[in-house]
Amino acid sequence: MSELSVYKQLTAGTGECLNVLKREIGLKTDCMPFAVKLIEAMQSLNVKTEQEALNAANVLLSGLQTLSQGGIIAEDYDKIDFVKRGKTIVPSARVEAFYRAAARKGYRIIDTIIAVPAEDANTTYFKENFYDGDVILTLEDRRFNPDRAVNAERLISGYFAKFICRLDIHDVKQNKRVAMTHCEMPLADMLAVSSASEQGIYKSRWEEYVNEYGYKKKRKVITEELNSGTFWVNWTGEMVNKTIIRRALKRVKEVLPELTEAIYAFEQDEYEETAQQQEPVIEIPVQADNVDLHNMTSEQLADCQEMYSLFFANPKLAEDKTAEIKALFENGADVQDVINKEYASIVVLKKSPAKWEEIGGYFDAKG
Repeated sequence: MSELSVYKQLTAGTGECLNVLKREIGLKTDCMPFAVKLIEAMQSLNVKTEQEALNAANVLLSGLQTLSQGGIIAEDYDKIDFVKRGKTIVPSARVEAFYRAAARKGYRIIDTIIAVPAEDANTTYFKENFYDGDVILTLEDRRFNPDRAVNAERLISGYFAKFICRLDIHDVKQNKRVAMTHCEMPLADMLAVSSASEQGIYKSRWEEYVNEYGYKKKRKVITEELNSGTFWVNWTGEMVNKTIIRRALKRVKEVLPELTEAIYAFEQDEYEETAQQQEPVIEIPVQADNVDLHNMTSEQLADCQEMYSLFFANPKLAEDKTAEIKALFENGADVQDVINKEYASIVVLKKSPAKWEEIGGYFDAKG
């Protein structure tokens, strides 16, 4: 059965759609509202070629598999968004979906999130207190400005100075706290995240320029015009909460490995910001037996873009591929042989500082 037929079946009807999910990724469900929502999103893509259909099916199925492995199920459809990015649909879990998944694993998560106005910047924070051998975080808040409602206009005008979050995590069976963590995001960091994607708070455009070698290139430029109708404009408060909770959860993975897969399913893909700002590359194909990472053919670049889409939808896949490449070198593989085999993954992983720190040293001799 071709991948194109998989795409067609995904959009043919609710029954066919659910059968495909069961067959391709083992997702067993009879939740019709979920199928309807999925089909509507996929039909909005206006796919015209077999390659587009292949990529759309792969990205969707990979993303749904990640959600399923993390404990986010089809019945959470009211808290799952199908986000259009280019000619693909990326499933995205809301905060409530993640909390439901954590509850199914036996954990209750209580969040306290404060959007701190400029007037309260120095007097609103979480204070560390030591009690019975544990660190307890309490909120200190003078509330000089009690109006903390979040919207796009306030976000870009500098109304807020920072955003703070505390996560209080309890083991339900043992009826005890197992973790408490907090984080703080300055306004500048929140704006950077909000501007990174197609669903960002500002409109963007591609402009042509001439690089240092005299070649015409294109780069993405963020404008100052609100991107009306996007997630960050319509649901600014929800997106702010989602962003800062994701940052706070980075510490939780270390102490609660049981929640690692659920966190993977919820986290924003770390490649999004880099990819959204990356210029489209046009290269002259070079015929060679070995892959040259600095002079790739159009076919090889297409492979890189497809691999990015897969990693974007499934961060766990990027983790696995990093480990696989590292194992190749540890077993004595030649650098060029690894490049020839894994060039698409290497190009995408290089965009991630954390992943590249693990494997980048093996490629130093190649530049």
